[in-house]
This record gives sequence, C-alpha cells and structure tokens, in this order.
Amino acid sequence: MQASSSTPPGVGRRRRGIGVFAVPGGQVALVLFLGAVVGGMAGLRPARRTTRLYMLAAIATE
Repeated sequence: MQASSSTPPGVGRRRRGIGVFAVPGGQVALVLFLGAVVGGMAGLRPARRTTRLYMLAAIATE
C-alpha cells in the first residue's frame, strides 16, 4: 500500500520537456551589437554614394 503525499505531481520525479527557460544575456547583447555593426556597415556605401550625387540632376531625371 502506498502512502499519500502532499507533494505536487512531478516533484521528485524526472520531468520531461523544458523545465527552465533561460536567456543568455551576454549572447543576446553580442548578437544585437554585431547586427548593429553589420547594418551600419551595409548602409555606408549607399550613404557615400548619395553624398556624391548632384541633387539637381537627380531631380531633373525624375
């Protein structure tokens, strides 16, 4: 005969699935930083090209 216990189901036994969801803050910060750097670098070429563009000629071709 098994004695009744007051522990909730699953406690003391091996749980299945995801028990704890942890977000690694360092990795998240690194990914955000690298994304900002790559995004900034990707925008440099079009920005430099735009600064060399003669605006009146560009408007006249529209």
